[in-house]
Amino acid sequence: YPYSYMTHCRSVEHVANLYDVSVAELRKLTNANKHREGGDAYYKQVAVVDGKLLSVYDGETEYSIGQPMSERARQKHAGGFYVYPTVDTARHANYPSAAKLRDVEKVVIRCQVSGQYCVYENGKMAFTHLTPLEIVA
Repeated sequence: YPYSYMTHCRSVEHVANLYDVSVAELRKLTNANKHREGGDAYYKQVAVVDGKLLSVYDGETEYSIGQPMSERARQKHAGGFYVYPTVDTARHANYPSAAKLRDVEKVVIRCQVSGQYCVYENGKMAFTHLTPLEIVA
């Protein structure tokens, strides 16, 4: 019965079990973030190296103002473009010791984001589509 299987796999209970979270917490998070489904008021901290805006984490991904980018957002930090809802939270982002450019000059860019997204406990979000709009700080 493939339809029954499909509807079960899309249920809140199944998703909560799959990601080892409580059903109540999952419902709270999904309801609290319905209004945050993209737009042009999200911020990302990037490294500045030789005039290029690069990912602080991998040191390779380049962000060019006005150039759209896409990478499917996935749970558990498995994909997408990471942004924050305010300039201040982006400016104070914490990076793991594995981040390649954590010790170089950084700026905050304002981004337009859309598509599938994930929300993390620290306020960070990952979106599928991102377009850098301007340097703000």
